[in-house]
Amino acid sequence: MVTTNDAVLLPSDFAVFAPHRQRDKLLNPARRKTRAKLGAIGKRSQAHLKSAHGLALQIRTSISHPYSFNAYKVDALWFYLSREKKDREGLHAVLGEEFSEDLDPNYLHLLFFGEIHEKGFRTGLRCHERAWWDTQNISSILKDAAGRKELSALLQPLADFLLRIHDYQKLYRAEEMTPGLLQTFGDYFKPGEHRFTLWTEYCADDPRLLSADWPQVLADRLSLLVSVYRKLAWSPQNDRVFHEARARGADRSAEGRAPSPRTTS
Repeated sequence: MVTTNDAVLLPSDFAVFAPHRQRDKLLNPARRKTRAKLGAIGKRSQAHLKSAHGLALQIRTSISHPYSFNAYKVDALWFYLSREKKDREGLHAVLGEEFSEDLDPNYLHLLFFGEIHEKGFRTGLRCHERAWWDTQNISSILKDAAGRKELSALLQPLADFLLRIHDYQKLYRAEEMTPGLLQTFGDYFKPGEHRFTLWTEYCADDPRLLSADWPQVLADRLSLLVSVYRKLAWSPQNDRVFHEARARGADRSAEGRAPSPRTTS
């Protein structure tokens, strides 16, 4: 049971990520406490997305101590909400055993995230470049006129959110993403090579971050992205990656089963 106190952030939870503290192993206990709070905050969003939108997602948090995985420094901590294992079965059936290991890491999917760092808190949607099934799905939508029109209608109400390709300096305001600008975005976005991020940010001195209401405020913010998530994420019902290949295979099979034309003498 998550209590209110479990999820209340303090100024010290942000200060632990200052550059001179990121490699300090003596701060591991403090970072673990911050990680526990972040997990509690993330669980509120997880529960809300399921109850309000029917999205069943699993939660993970990032490593809280210096390690090879984070280049021996902790400059931020994350929670992320990604597909449950049962929802990966459709992908597994399509990809087969050869790519099954690609599906296992929870961060290799289009996901909801919350990130605490020294300067504040980021939250939104993120897709790792190695999640090529999701990035290819996104790319296919960006290359389709109808897809761009539908996505534009979902993005433009998100006044405080930004889009970014990988770590490029160029930032796109969601409210300005017309179908034409989405086409430009898609021209630069390379599936399998680039991360996709849609996010908003709160400065560390924002009083909302230190409020007991913050977990619910965050859950409500992530709720605004559910329609975008469903539009972009690969699923058997939203397959813009493999459906054409399957259709071509079905056509070839039909041709192989077709009777040979009769000849007349």
